[in-house]
Amino acid sequence: MTAAGPHPAHPSTHRERMLHEGTVMVLYVSIVLLATLVALPEDFVDNSGNAALELLALEWGTAIGLALAHWFAFTVAGGLLSGGLPTHEDVQVVGAQLAGAALVATVTMVPILAAGSDSDVTAAAFAPALILGFAGYRVARTSGRSVIPAVFAGVLVLLVGLIVATIKALLGGH
Repeated sequence: MTAAGPHPAHPSTHRERMLHEGTVMVLYVSIVLLATLVALPEDFVDNSGNAALELLALEWGTAIGLALAHWFAFTVAGGLLSGGLPTHEDVQVVGAQLAGAALVATVTMVPILAAGSDSDVTAAAFAPALILGFAGYRVARTSGRSVIPAVFAGVLVLLVGLIVATIKALLGGH
């Protein structure tokens, strides 16, 4: 705890913890989804006219799959390996994480549905990038920073997220 309140990395209330878990998942899914979209080959979408459906399936599968995999690896498997079972709060955590992942998937749907089929992937990649910047800004504002420092924090989160997504795309393909 600092004089200004609890440190954001150590949420003090249940509500703060759930917001923290959701925000972490928003950042995580945004980076992975951005890397996935950037790494897609140009011929990813076939010419059958299902471009939007294929991209929606990819982005929803990525978002929800990541949230569930993260929850399983860190909560379920960790608890089982240490001799415990998931608690009621663990189930609430997965709810917060799934909500964060679904938020990213929902926001990413908008440009996919609005873009022409030739630019679906390009349009979709903008959404997770913007989410990164906005999430950085909101976390900074929630932590008590004024608008200008929060904008810089948002830009910094966006840039670092882009770097991480680029590295992931270059090293892992899709």
